[in-house]
Amino acid sequence: MLGKLLKYEFKATGRVMLPFLGGLLVLAVVARLASSVIGNNRVFDLLSTLILMAYFLSLVAMGTVTVVLLVYRFYRSMLSDEAYLTFMLPAGINAQLCSKLITAAVWLIVAFAALVLSLIIVTSPFELMRVVFSDLGAIFERFYAATGVSMWEVIACIFEVLLVILLMSVAGCLMFYASMSLGFGFAEHKVLYSILIFIGFGIVTQILFVLLMVALGMGLNSLSLHAITSMSALDIGHAVMLSICAAELVYCGALYAVTALALKRRLNLP
Repeated sequence: MLGKLLKYEFKATGRVMLPFLGGLLVLAVVARLASSVIGNNRVFDLLSTLILMAYFLSLVAMGTVTVVLLVYRFYRSMLSDEAYLTFMLPAGINAQLCSKLITAAVWLIVAFAALVLSLIIVTSPFELMRVVFSDLGAIFERFYAATGVSMWEVIACIFEVLLVILLMSVAGCLMFYASMSLGFGFAEHKVLYSILIFIGFGIVTQILFVLLMVALGMGLNSLSLHAITSMSALDIGHAVMLSICAAELVYCGALYAVTALALKRRLNLP
């Protein structure tokens, strides 16, 4: 059933996301062509500047559209009158929430990839990239000789950073879901309560992040001087990134549980 829910979610969200992301890439190509004619004459300069401004505004709009669409899909199918039709399907709350989260995660990854690709198109560092990739092996060999860090360790660091960003984005979606699920449980002023609860979650998130950093600092301070000096900066970085990933997973699990319980209580589900 989860597969059918995912198919429906991607079909519903793809109607908005695919044209928008496609338009962003087309605008990036136009912006690149426009930037190549800057300096020819004043008319072209003005037109090129306007196109570049439109492109950079579309980058901001992309994040806004993605978040608004994902939140609206959750509201429409889980909190509006359509919710009763949604839960008449032979799928429980966990399947419904997982379909929403998987769809959100995929679109966040696709949106990030489209953003990076559009920036590559606009800046056009293709010659530099060709030189870098053609000499990538030699670059990593020289980097390893100078620092002792292998290519796989660098790839692992990049993967950890991207994983942290993805988990933080999913946690942000779950904050919206949990806030709306709790806020719409009130008889009146549902939107207001949802906003206040979201602000509360944001404050709690900041406090927990500070506590996590303090705990990591205390953990490093508790190590002996020999243990610290035997650890490389890369080892410490791995430990910090993996600790943040673990904390984000726990936080996402807590927000998921709050959302599921709030929806069950609101809909009187077993």
